[in-house]
Amino acid sequence: MKVEDISKYASLVNKKWTVKKVKALVASEVKSSYMQTIMFDRGWTFEMAEQAVIDYLACGKKVSIKDFMEKYV
Repeated sequence: MKVEDISKYASLVNKKWTVKKVKALVASEVKSSYMQTIMFDRGWTFEMAEQAVIDYLACGKKVSIKDFMEKYV
């Protein structure tokens, strides 16, 4: 799933979600210390971590990012 797809889905729920806002949210989450640890432990690139965060946002479940990442392959 791409950022544009998430922003389309999110805009149905909350009109304030734009592509720019979703990109900022993804970038912020990837730069967090938790995601930096995940990237280091799993040997991920920045793009791989970005995709994981996008998948988290698109999963549609009420789960924390930590719980999601523990099960994410």
